[in-house]
Amino acid sequence: MGDAILAVWSQERVKDLSALKAAQDLVSACDEFFGDETYQADLPPLAVGVGIDYGDVLVGSFGSEHRRAYTLLGVAVSKSMRIQEMTEELAYPIILSDTVYELWTPSVMMRSLGVFWLMGSQEAVELFYPDSK
Repeated sequence: MGDAILAVWSQERVKDLSALKAAQDLVSACDEFFGDETYQADLPPLAVGVGIDYGDVLVGSFGSEHRRAYTLLGVAVSKSMRIQEMTEELAYPIILSDTVYELWTPSVMMRSLGVFWLMGSQEAVELFYPDSK
């Protein structure tokens, strides 16, 4: 995915908030190393954006015998990529899908960013950000 990383967690690890913790740790580490207070003037600015969705994915080696690739396929893969693309526009480093909201509502304080049409989506999706307050 160019300069992006796609990470996948098992259903149990998603439910125990491991994906959110990893996203928060990544954003924090990048802010710490590349933020304004690091005095790393020779390094270009770095913004990190994380889109998290929840759903089934197909994992495996796909393609012809001459051009196989180990990859992930599914709506959750595409949706998380589209959500990640919204992080810059919406100015939130971590954005969560509606399905993640439903899954994490009892455990995580989340605030709505509104309803958006994601490229390639058949319907509008409400997006959220995790609120630490």
